[in-house]
Amino acid sequence: ILNSENWKYCERSNWRRWDIWRPALLMMLIQSGQEAGQPPLSPEDLHVIETEIRRMESSLRTFLDFTRPPKLERRTIRLSNLLQEVAGLVRGRSEQQSVEIRISLSDPSTEIMADPEQLRQVLVNLFLNSLDALPHGGIIHAAVESSDQHVRIKISDSGAGIATDMMPRLFQPFSSNKDTGLGLGLVITKRIVEDHGGTISAENQTSGGASFLVMLPKEAPAVH
Repeated sequence: ILNSENWKYCERSNWRRWDIWRPALLMMLIQSGQEAGQPPLSPEDLHVIETEIRRMESSLRTFLDFTRPPKLERRTIRLSNLLQEVAGLVRGRSEQQSVEIRISLSDPSTEIMADPEQLRQVLVNLFLNSLDALPHGGIIHAAVESSDQHVRIKISDSGAGIATDMMPRLFQPFSSNKDTGLGLGLVITKRIVEDHGGTISAENQTSGGASFLVMLPKEAPAVH
């Protein structure tokens, strides 16, 4: 059912860019195969179907986050705990890619008033972005510095850095040079940071690799 000609069709069409359509195409191919009296699906075929459906679910969640941002629900968060939690969430992939994750805080007791779910999404997005840049191993460093009113979170990696043509479009919707995804991860990240009254920027490091800098107020900005 999933022969090379079928995949060539996926790649020739624009559907390859839109992960959401691939499971639908797979189901169409399965149905046509059953109507033609082909043998039942193999375990390999079922695994491909499951993977593509999960990919579709992830793309849909990302798109819904983009079109319908949830309301902020702030509470006190200890950043050291949140960073350790996020590192744990991506540990499986980081170990598979031989990527070392380092976390450092100028003050381990640093706390911030923020929406924990949304701030977790920001950090997960930035960690995953760094992992995408390190397919063959490297280092991700999450560093937190604190002042009286703000926290500075810097996520850096030892990858190849951000391409020159991508830098001006980095936080624009549907701008991505990756084969998968919708190009919305950094857009959503930027919006969450700005909803918290903060800023986010990116740069290439002179020593190599890229870094993302998130500046956030410790307290919720006053509403006028």
